[in-house]
Amino acid sequence: MRCRVLTLEFRDDGGAHGDLLLHFGETTKVCDSYFFMLDNGLRPDDESPEKTRKVVAALLRQWSADLRALEPGATAYLPFDFSDQYSGWIRAELGDGDGLDLALVWTATRGFEGWAFNPSDYKRQLRRHTAAWQSEPDQPTLRAARPDVLAGIDTSLRSL
Repeated sequence: MRCRVLTLEFRDDGGAHGDLLLHFGETTKVCDSYFFMLDNGLRPDDESPEKTRKVVAALLRQWSADLRALEPGATAYLPFDFSDQYSGWIRAELGDGDGLDLALVWTATRGFEGWAFNPSDYKRQLRRHTAAWQSEPDQPTLRAARPDVLAGIDTSLRSL
């Protein structure tokens, strides 16, 4: 997959660990698809790679909807890393025009551990709980045009 400003790539390795790659500018974050496979919102009795693809697609469609709806001065949080004790997110802040400031953040706030909510419906958790966000150390903020970020999400969806 050609890396754009932001893409999410699922590489089925049969193990559900180290098979989800977030390309964030020049940085690649390696994550696990384990909690995508266990998502109860879509096909709860299925743990197949096909289900994981459908859950990743549902997550990406939510990202796209959130970014399209973002008003100037507002912030959206887009999860990508679902782990036992925390979750990793992209903070997207829309400035004037269509410029987005993107930063990697994480939270270990109760209710935001990777097992505590479904990737296919993360907005429910954001409505129910307030997270304490922490910045990723040594990670620069990326500035990108919203259409470029949306194009990367579309590329990710087509690759599934």
